[in-house]
Amino acid sequence: MPVEGSKRKLLFLAVLGAIFIQVAPVWMLREQIKNGSSDFSAFYSAGRILATGHGSQLYDLEVQRDAQRIFTTKFGRPPLLPFNHPPFEALIFAPLSLLPYSTAFALWMACNIVMSIGAMFLVRPYLHSLQSYFDLALVALSFFLPLLVAISQGQDSILVLFLFALCLAGLMRGREGFAGCTLALAMFKPQLALPAMLMLTLAHEKRRRLLIGFLSTCFALGLLSVGVVGWRAFVGYPAVLLQSVPENPGVINPGDMPNLRGLFFAILGQRVPMPTLYLCIAAFSAALIAIAVTVWQSGDKFQDSLQLNFALVVTATVLVAFHGNLHDSALLILPILIASEWLMRKRANTVSRALLAASVVALIVLPMFWENRQLLCLATLALFATIWSELRANRAGGQQSFSATAAPGG
Repeated sequence: MPVEGSKRKLLFLAVLGAIFIQVAPVWMLREQIKNGSSDFSAFYSAGRILATGHGSQLYDLEVQRDAQRIFTTKFGRPPLLPFNHPPFEALIFAPLSLLPYSTAFALWMACNIVMSIGAMFLVRPYLHSLQSYFDLALVALSFFLPLLVAISQGQDSILVLFLFALCLAGLMRGREGFAGCTLALAMFKPQLALPAMLMLTLAHEKRRRLLIGFLSTCFALGLLSVGVVGWRAFVGYPAVLLQSVPENPGVINPGDMPNLRGLFFAILGQRVPMPTLYLCIAAFSAALIAIAVTVWQSGDKFQDSLQLNFALVVTATVLVAFHGNLHDSALLILPILIASEWLMRKRANTVSRALLAASVVALIVLPMFWENRQLLCLATLALFATIWSELRANRAGGQQSFSATAAPGG
């Protein structure tokens, strides 16, 4: 009993430490944030447009610019930070827009911190070998730069992290319909939700339940969006996404993205024609998706492998996403936790396991000292490759040990 009490105390202190670490960057940037120099100002203004009864004009840039006149350009903030997310997401921020901006940001920051810690606790029951060190993992991952950027910018990437954690919990409990619903709720970032859903649909044996959950929730969100902005604005939403030309440096900088698109742009952007460049990105992305699907389909069906397969899918999702920012890489917290759990198992050391450990350490540590997006992408690629290697090794030689673990009394 004293041992259990000590563990709970350590875990409580770890949660407090995680909160302190995640709040610290916001405190240091409080003046900039107070003046609207964060991405949250775009969400706040979108909520304000809905709350004032102008939902049909949500994507009118002049209306958005007018709603953002309350913010200054003191810290280099542009006159307009466009809101181009689906209509249903703006509903989240409509109640917040009724509060003063600083209060709304503080409340959203608190929600983000709760969701970031909550996401880690959601997967904790499936991290059996990491239980004794979960407090250390919680503190260590709170230093993860993409997570800190998401919180200080007031972004919605941590909500995606939380929904993906719910998806894993649903899959582990055999609730595939629920897992599909959670990915549909993450459709405010379709560049992440769609690749993940594609891989799960192709790989999972109960894909029908996944699809029913996903499609039915998407349909409900579509109806909700029509109710928010009206039919005309809803039908015109795809054109809103196409207004930003992908290669326009003033709007989107592909070379700054920590994914395959950013890596290829950084390496080949000035050397090959644009069609060739996108063909290379598409081919490489298709290869990663095919690897994730094939390994899942050919592996065993035990929960341990399901976790690692999900980690591979999430890692591939971050890499193949057409659009990505540094804060979107906060989603990598899930594969980092699952890979760390895998490393804690008492098994023979191999080169692939050493590389897996190096990939995990690199993802956590390197961004703190060097905010290089291509370096982060390479570390993510290394994590993908080493998880793939571990799954192949497990399929080839480790099935018997997992069968023993899953057997009654084993």
